[in-house]
Amino acid sequence: MTPEQVAASYDRLADRWLEVSTYGFAQIERAVAFVENKGEALDVGCGTGRLMGLLSKHGFRTDGLDVSPAMIALARDRYKDARLYHAALGVPETLQVLSDSGCVCRHLEYDQHPELHVYIVAQKAKGDGPTTSGLVRLRSVERDDLPRMYQMQLDPESNRLAVTIPRSAEAFDAHWDDALRDPSVTAKAILLGDAMVGYVACFGRDGRANVGYWVSRGHWGKGIASQALELLLLEVPARPLCAHVATSNGASLRVLQNCGFVVERVQVSPASDRYPECEEAVLVLNNVSAPCGSDDEEGEG
Repeated sequence: MTPEQVAASYDRLADRWLEVSTYGFAQIERAVAFVENKGEALDVGCGTGRLMGLLSKHGFRTDGLDVSPAMIALARDRYKDARLYHAALGVPETLQVLSDSGCVCRHLEYDQHPELHVYIVAQKAKGDGPTTSGLVRLRSVERDDLPRMYQMQLDPESNRLAVTIPRSAEAFDAHWDDALRDPSVTAKAILLGDAMVGYVACFGRDGRANVGYWVSRGHWGKGIASQALELLLLEVPARPLCAHVATSNGASLRVLQNCGFVVERVQVSPASDRYPECEEAVLVLNNVSAPCGSDDEEGEG
């Protein structure tokens, strides 16, 4: 539906939303839990102002924004001191506005499956601190991380699952020297608490933007790859994004598909100094995806 069609549909049922309902209250409580200093709030998608009263009880002076002129009119009747606006943005544009405003997306959820109804919890970033999702955080890869990353990529079971060949120390150093100098590469360390447990990156391959990740075997099965990839997708605006995964690596296929990637094709990848010959799936993400699930085992994607 277009924004105009959405607005018209809500205009027709605006009066129904004057009824008392607790729908959406849990989302507000989740967002408020991140707030240290309460002041002004903006209720995006405020409707008739149902949630503005809840925000007021939490100590916020709240303004409202909604796509439906009829709902805005009803909200103005209820909250005469609030500023209320009629406007609409899509999810990608909203995330871009938040990013441009120095905000970190704390939570994004499509909560009316299969409808693409989304709510976003975002918070003003403190300085250049790391992006956070639960206990999993991302920060830029630093040279001091490379010895730990080198040891991770030597693990035999991880290489078996990912169908990869570990790099020699010389090849590893050369690869990451190039990557850290390349401004087109986004390379992030994955932190669980304060411990580095892997890395995730966006890089160029065959003229297309690609993503890949590696999680230490001792931390498989905890949903870390899913959370890390979700955070990276919020940080990297480029679309489409691609990923190459061995078809035998079901765990990484699930992680990528849960994050919205779809299989574009399956092909036989020739042997190289990094990969043995294998059948691989090429997956593509064209749009902003819903939050990832956590049914992953990890390895490299």
